[in-house]
Amino acid sequence: MLPKITIVTPSYNQAEYLEVCLKSVINQSYPNLEYIVMDGGSNDNSIDIIRKYDSQINYWQSQPDNGQASAIKRGFEIGSGEIIGWINSDDFLCSDTLFKVADIFSNNEELALIYGNAFWVDQMGSLIRALISTQVYYQTLAYGANTIFQGATFYKRQAYEEVGCLNTGLEYAMEYELLYKLAQRFTIQYIPEFFASFRKQPLSKGSTIPHIGQREIAHILEKQFNISMNSYTYRTKKEFFKCVRRIQQFLRGELGSMRKEYYQAHFVEKTQHIY
Repeated sequence: MLPKITIVTPSYNQAEYLEVCLKSVINQSYPNLEYIVMDGGSNDNSIDIIRKYDSQINYWQSQPDNGQASAIKRGFEIGSGEIIGWINSDDFLCSDTLFKVADIFSNNEELALIYGNAFWVDQMGSLIRALISTQVYYQTLAYGANTIFQGATFYKRQAYEEVGCLNTGLEYAMEYELLYKLAQRFTIQYIPEFFASFRKQPLSKGSTIPHIGQREIAHILEKQFNISMNSYTYRTKKEFFKCVRRIQQFLRGELGSMRKEYYQAHFVEKTQHIY
């Protein structure tokens, strides 16, 4: 039997993108999916869109919350899937992602987390370029080796709960801290498949609160690694690991394949299920 997968979508006033996100999950046609939508009390037409797919969503609510991390954590608590993940309302999953994720976890019981590649799209959903990830390790995460897109990341619930779940005190870097804690204790694995698409849009966290992200990441590094981002050692090692990543990508022939033209047909194939 296919493992139960719980996917949570946190959302607030994202009606412009929400339907594509919902369809990207629902149209996976994964038979053991538990889909949970946590709306923060939107005042646009998000609720009308959610109601349109009510019969295909296992649970949804629309009420004020304490932020994105709190909404996601609560969604995981409501759900019961042994595999969990979240996809933000302005992003979307690639076709067949959940079947691939289930197969990988089922055949590799030691894995606590897997992550794949992503497409980077513009506000209208057109391809900008491919985001190729790499294998990362606990020892190198602090020094800029984190090339992981959260929407293309999936977790084993047991491991997620063992490390203390999401930190609801963070606005931006909750996935970074979670990744660090899991990598410190468990096996994480890069999968060279496209799992999701990340949307560049003016109201995304990366566009509106990057300064908060930098502050939170700096705090995590100081707390978890005893490392200062302003130190010469940190800056030097970060540049070194960036060079290593580029060399690895070159040796695998990935740098050329990151071009938009190369991946356009692949992108269309991976997004047909949402149109």
